[in-house]
Amino acid sequence: MVDCSESLAKRLAAHRTVALQVMLSRNTSVALASLAHVFVQRAFGDEYRRAGSALQITTQLPAHTLLSVADDLKESAAWQAVEAAKLTWKARLPEQSSTWFAWLIALPQAELLDLLALGAALTLNALPNTGSASDSSALAEAVGLDMADWWQPTAQGYLNHVPKAKIVQALKEAGPDLADDGVGAMKKDVLVVKAVSRLAGKRWLPAMLRPRSAPER
Repeated sequence: MVDCSESLAKRLAAHRTVALQVMLSRNTSVALASLAHVFVQRAFGDEYRRAGSALQITTQLPAHTLLSVADDLKESAAWQAVEAAKLTWKARLPEQSSTWFAWLIALPQAELLDLLALGAALTLNALPNTGSASDSSALAEAVGLDMADWWQPTAQGYLNHVPKAKIVQALKEAGPDLADDGVGAMKKDVLVVKAVSRLAGKRWLPAMLRPRSAPER
């Protein structure tokens, strides 16, 4: 259930997407299963196979789209983890791209599988209206995604985008003593500053970032 504006929902989903990319890149077996799922859907599904690769696989990297809806994304731990993984592999690739295929063939299988997991993860897009909500939730469960490990309510990323009542509610959910000093009477800008400090490290999440099986608070 979405309890915020469409733009904020997209912002939060962008953070969830990148965090899920990290978790999927670190879970090779799930990434391979996800890739196999693409193959099965293309080979045995109803969708007409599009021309292009001989394997009929179309890959799109959603990084620019994610950044367009969440301008604070590059500051997140998840984004930085993804970039670090990319840089590590980029440094290992031969300088001449014409030799990459032979290099990949010679790569030990375990390392090749790790690279494949990262490649699959980088195509992941869990933004609303992409038709992937159910699939991304299943992936999140499979890799054990906990957004409290990757996201926290900052002013730019959340608190400035919700009304005061939502901030007070968040404080009450995060700890029974965090909203008992009349914070509801504060001006919005003062409340936001207070909330950033009080919510830090509390692992509080808005409803749409909580695990699918988590009970409503």
